[in-house]
Amino acid sequence: MEIVILSSYPPRECGIATYTYNFARNMEAIFPRVKVKIIAINDSRNGEIYTYPEEVIWCMDQANAADFAKTGEFVHSSSYPFLHIQHEFGIYGGINNYSIFRLIEKLKKPFLVTLHSTCPRPQKWEKEIISYLHQENKFTVVQSKTAERIMIKEYNGIPEKVRYIPHGVPIPPLQKRASFRKKWQWEDKIIALSFGLLKAEKALETMIEATSIVKRRYPHFYYYILGKPHPRHKTYKGKFYLDYLKEWAKKTEAGSNVIIPGEYLDEETLLSFLTASDMVITPYAQSAEKQIVSGVLSYALGCGKAVISTPYLHARELLSGGAGILVDFNSPSSLAEAVIRLIEEKNLRESMEEKALLLGKEFWWPKVSKKYMELYKCLGKENSL
Repeated sequence: MEIVILSSYPPRECGIATYTYNFARNMEAIFPRVKVKIIAINDSRNGEIYTYPEEVIWCMDQANAADFAKTGEFVHSSSYPFLHIQHEFGIYGGINNYSIFRLIEKLKKPFLVTLHSTCPRPQKWEKEIISYLHQENKFTVVQSKTAERIMIKEYNGIPEKVRYIPHGVPIPPLQKRASFRKKWQWEDKIIALSFGLLKAEKALETMIEATSIVKRRYPHFYYYILGKPHPRHKTYKGKFYLDYLKEWAKKTEAGSNVIIPGEYLDEETLLSFLTASDMVITPYAQSAEKQIVSGVLSYALGCGKAVISTPYLHARELLSGGAGILVDFNSPSSLAEAVIRLIEEKNLRESMEEKALLLGKEFWWPKVSKKYMELYKCLGKENSL
């Protein structure tokens, strides 16, 4: 079976690009007869035009409305039986992202859409686009149960067309935790992590300030911030974002207890850090309260990590069963209190880890890939009729 996916794609630095790359690699690994091809989305207005690997068979410029129609015609005239669209408003162009309509009008083949955000109380144009895609497609995949409810209530979703399939994550090398801790020289340390593409909405400075509180009682506590600034958010308050965070660590006296390598980590290295860590922090700002899917949160639970998080939508859903602690937005003291609690109450942390892993196993790629394959088979059969 050949599958073609419309998405941003590496080397473009974008969460959807990373997701699609991992999705494609895991589909091919789990189903040897599957070949995944990519239609990659460029953004010429921001100078984002790339040289892609061989699996990319077509490029579409999100800044060029005519490219959307050409892409629909390309898929329509190809041998690919259907199209899988990864949808996030930030990677589609046109006034309020309406250019996607031109692609669908020319496609005339079955398609499914994976929504990476499903806004509650959407603006009119957001509702129009998502509702249109849903009415025209065969399946709308959402990545959280909260998004499933929102899709049906706010976007008039047809229940039998809305499918919940969680954000996929790799199976972690849990048996190597002790060796990873030794490798990173963490045997006598308590380690908390935040990671991903970094930007101001993630409110990392709030956790940096919390670290200055925690270190007074536990000098061996360290907070690692892993990843690079999002390409659209490299500066903040007039400074390079990582420089701003490092200066904030000095100002708040968190100092060397905050580690910011500032490097892109391949998935294997990221998993080794995650596996070896003691907890994961997602201290997102209140402006991110409507975040419906968090890949960072999904990875953390997939690795069986206790999570401390502010109460954005995905965190409320996934942590309500006891896999973590929800804290107030913009509250260093609330974060510090939660960290200290997990340090001092080992049984609580271990209980959270067990619950996290039980939940996170449902996100492992083999299970996620099989659910998508069920949808692909339905689309393939329909196209052959």
